[in-house]
Amino acid sequence: LTAPSRHALPREIQRLRAFIAKAPADLPLKDLAWTQNCCHEWDPCRLTIVASSLADLDEKMKNAEARLANSRTAKIRAIDGIYYFSDPLSPAGKLALVFPGEGAQYENMLGDLCVHFPEVREVFDLVDRAFAGHARGYLPSDTIFPPPSLSAGRLWSMDSGAEAVFAANQAMYALISKLNITPHAVVGHSTGEHSALLASGLVETRDEDELIRHIRGVNGVFESLKSSSEIPHAVLLAIAGCSHALLETLAARSEGSLHIALDNCPHQVVMCGSEEAIDACVRELAGQAAVCQKLPFSRAYHTPWFDIFSRPLRRYFETANIGVAKTPIYSCVSAERFPANPDAVRDLTSIGWARTVRFRETVEAMYRDGARIFVETGPRGNLTGFIDDTLRGKSYIAIPSNVQHRSGILQLHHLVAQLIAHHVPVDLNLLYARRAPQSVAEAQPAVKTSPVLSTGLR
Repeated sequence: LTAPSRHALPREIQRLRAFIAKAPADLPLKDLAWTQNCCHEWDPCRLTIVASSLADLDEKMKNAEARLANSRTAKIRAIDGIYYFSDPLSPAGKLALVFPGEGAQYENMLGDLCVHFPEVREVFDLVDRAFAGHARGYLPSDTIFPPPSLSAGRLWSMDSGAEAVFAANQAMYALISKLNITPHAVVGHSTGEHSALLASGLVETRDEDELIRHIRGVNGVFESLKSSSEIPHAVLLAIAGCSHALLETLAARSEGSLHIALDNCPHQVVMCGSEEAIDACVRELAGQAAVCQKLPFSRAYHTPWFDIFSRPLRRYFETANIGVAKTPIYSCVSAERFPANPDAVRDLTSIGWARTVRFRETVEAMYRDGARIFVETGPRGNLTGFIDDTLRGKSYIAIPSNVQHRSGILQLHHLVAQLIAHHVPVDLNLLYARRAPQSVAEAQPAVKTSPVLSTGLR
């Protein structure tokens, strides 16, 4: 719902509530939503609601009206789907897409989005085509969308896990692009960097065949290391609620047997080390207010021990097309923007597995450069929590595009609702494609312009 001012917004709520009170009980909600969202221009003051029925919509509008009656209400961000911001972050604040890495995968992720959006399904199909005829004898979709009899363990293997997250990241990015949500910056966490490189245009693939060659090229490095039995093994330990200074001291004191692998946010760091070093670390932290959890990986990710992976990856990137980034891209190795020099790009990309993921510092750098809206573009939503912890108390918003505890469709609506409330341009016509929506003329605002059918929000 939109209005020219905060003062006028309650009248718009009352108008729509009055219409719903008289509307037929079987009025399709999609028709009412399409009429509100796509058949007139949007005013500056915005209230967005995610509703599952007319009754749900009416109850949420009543709730919003009551809260807006208090002049001190500057924002509403209700978990059930009511969003209002008196001081929207866009267009002054930049929008950043944040791509998760291995560890974000889960079975059947984005499955319902595949059914409703061909753009999403096409990406999973493309990744399957990349592995058609592969010697291992199965496709990524066999692991991501497995039959009940298949063990989930394969989803966490070194190659399958990275491929699964890559496929989900690219699928979600395709959907976000179709909604005409345009980022001002991108970043990838760990293996998520491969998605960020493509989204930025820094790694160029001119067509599907080139993209498939790129996917197989990166996979080939994984496969060669996996088959060589030279994967460095170690234990990864997530630690919450411990000071960074203490963990840095423990790593320095370990004489190379313990490393900070991922610096995710002020209250979570992942340490990597031998079984003995990790056990000693846990004992050391026993007297602290720290929560420790071993992760389901046995690989020495993001430590100097993984330099064995950097060399062949660098050789592969010698063959990749490195162009000019169309969207600024940040590196979690350097915690700053990627360099422009192609060889420097290849160097930085290839050493990521052997360096600490400096996600906390990178988010802080992006914030200093003007990023205020962070959209996690991929599965699960872990990075959103890291951003919330890092930017706590500042003016920003972090929104996951997908979470495991909600359907993909529902979370997509929560995403676009919050973006629209923050004045981010979004083309909502995609949500109604192939659904034959019909205009509900009586639901239109009294003053309206011609229907906006081609580009959604200007």
